[in-house]
Amino acid sequence: MGGAGGTRAANFLANSAPNDGSVIGILEGTTPLNARLRTTGVKYDPAKFHYLGGVDNTRSMFTVMKSAGISTMAEATKKEIICGSTGKGSSTYITPILANHYLGTKFKVISGYRGMNGVNAAIDKGEVVCRAAVFASIENSRPHWIKNGMIVNLAAIDVERHPDYPDVPTLMELAKDPDARAVLRLMSTNGVLGRAWVAPPNVPKERVAALRDAFWKAFNDPKARAEMKQRNMRADSVRWERQQQTLDDIASAPDRIIAMARKAMGIAQ
Repeated sequence: MGGAGGTRAANFLANSAPNDGSVIGILEGTTPLNARLRTTGVKYDPAKFHYLGGVDNTRSMFTVMKSAGISTMAEATKKEIICGSTGKGSSTYITPILANHYLGTKFKVISGYRGMNGVNAAIDKGEVVCRAAVFASIENSRPHWIKNGMIVNLAAIDVERHPDYPDVPTLMELAKDPDARAVLRLMSTNGVLGRAWVAPPNVPKERVAALRDAFWKAFNDPKARAEMKQRNMRADSVRWERQQQTLDDIASAPDRIIAMARKAMGIAQ
């Protein structure tokens, strides 16, 4: 259920989906933060969702094509770079906007592409040259970009550097102001939520418990993990408890930091 960077799906789960466990979804990692930011169209309370666990701790990167002519974030402050986005509620939109505000970059964001396949296709066509998204989607669907040296990673959108690219700084490392780092850190905590399975608010507790147990067993099934490895898919499984803690961290972020993020994103106060 595409639309508004995952907001449409979140609204459906919160307000329209059956509450018997028969309908679940994978929401954007930014879903809880969007509610605190009060972005357009949010009609859900993320604290009421039941997180079931995730098959992978997603790791996002700020990636540009070499044809863009830059290799660092500093160089992006001197030249306009066009990025593709799935929607204004998505990290693919929010992250470049925050980078512009706090790091002085000149990213121009074109939103409305249908999923990352749409963004990647736009890059292939030369419509855009930049994306801020889960790096595994490049590894899986565009491995030739890596093999042929067609891309440059400007920053990791995470609280830690990507283990395969330890020389690439995190986005928050590049901010000099402590408050700016706090905002960028908040935006960089969605890795554990990026592949999160979620049940609607009023599903009975015993069914939620059964789903959590089933998903954890599925994530760690030896045959499934072997097949994922064969297909070059990452499988750094995340427990639902860790997802809940990340949700709590977002919910407890100081209002002052949230207000700063809203201002940077141009959200009306």
